[in-house]
Amino acid sequence: MIEYIGIENFRNHKEIRFDIDNAKIIVFCGRNGIGKTNLLEAISIIDGSKGLKGSKINELKQINELKSNLNQQEFKICIDVNGNRIILESIKSRKKFKLNRTSIPTFYEVTEIINTIWTSPDLEYLFFSSQKTRRDFFDKLTFCFFKNHYKLLNDCDDLLSQRLKILVENISDGFKVIDNIELEIAKLIYQIVNNRINAISMINNNIDKTENEISKFSISCLIKYLELDIFKNNSLDNTIAKISSLLKSQRLTDAATKQNSFSHNKFTINMNFENNNDFNLMSSGQIKFVLISICFAFAKTMKQNFPKRTIILLLDDFMSKLDYKNSQILLAKLEQWDYGQVFITSTSGLSIKQDNLLYKIFNL
Repeated sequence: MIEYIGIENFRNHKEIRFDIDNAKIIVFCGRNGIGKTNLLEAISIIDGSKGLKGSKINELKQINELKSNLNQQEFKICIDVNGNRIILESIKSRKKFKLNRTSIPTFYEVTEIINTIWTSPDLEYLFFSSQKTRRDFFDKLTFCFFKNHYKLLNDCDDLLSQRLKILVENISDGFKVIDNIELEIAKLIYQIVNNRINAISMINNNIDKTENEISKFSISCLIKYLELDIFKNNSLDNTIAKISSLLKSQRLTDAATKQNSFSHNKFTINMNFENNNDFNLMSSGQIKFVLISICFAFAKTMKQNFPKRTIILLLDDFMSKLDYKNSQILLAKLEQWDYGQVFITSTSGLSIKQDNLLYKIFNL
């Protein structure tokens, strides 16, 4: 559990501190624009992720009254969690982590202690966004279970770039190694897709389908390339060989168009709804209910796989769009939830919970 949060020079906050006292549900209340979401964003990046808004480092720093980038102040976030002190500081355009006051080279040690999961108003459009948006969202989830996932993606993209350069520039010596490059790409794609399948399957198994909105909804992986389902009923070697063959068949096309027509992105993760018509008729509040339920399932899955980690659920603008019934269902689930700690922002406040010992309410 998080016991203390200290924030300096982050977004609109010059300096702000909170003694959490091991509360299970923490609520930041206040009017629009006061910086409630900024507090959740500060917490969301403590585990090394890009955070609630995916912002660059310089976008997170406080700017003084001159509103000039030259006058940005380096930010500092300090969080005490389960006896550990995690410090994240900005150094120009880089993040620097300390664990118990000792500098650490990467954030991987921090992720063994704490993981953050969040919803925000922007994510409520996820189901109607592009395949790329959904794939990026699920790749973030996948990375939490498979720490090699982003490295596999980067390695695959690097090899695809090498392959394309050989094809476009017609490098004669390169054709001697292009078969090997395509074989390595095929192996990486196989690992990437399997990571995605396993992560989404685990989360799907933990989705609560007892409520009407959730009974209409399920997550699945759509693994396909054109009409060819090369992952179906094939051994590992055969699948890799088929991917490699597809790459080879696209060489002339890729050389002419100067772009890769085939990559791990062709194996897309889709949202599959049991009844699309019912889903399209759902209100924005019901869609938000579904999204929060996915985060519940994600957090539960994380805790099952990594029981020693502290799981932090961040729910930005929690009460908006939810009708009374669904808001009460979710609050009851939060109060019974045993998989971590929850931070909520709300403009309306949760004054009815002021005397509930599960809650710690801060009025900003």
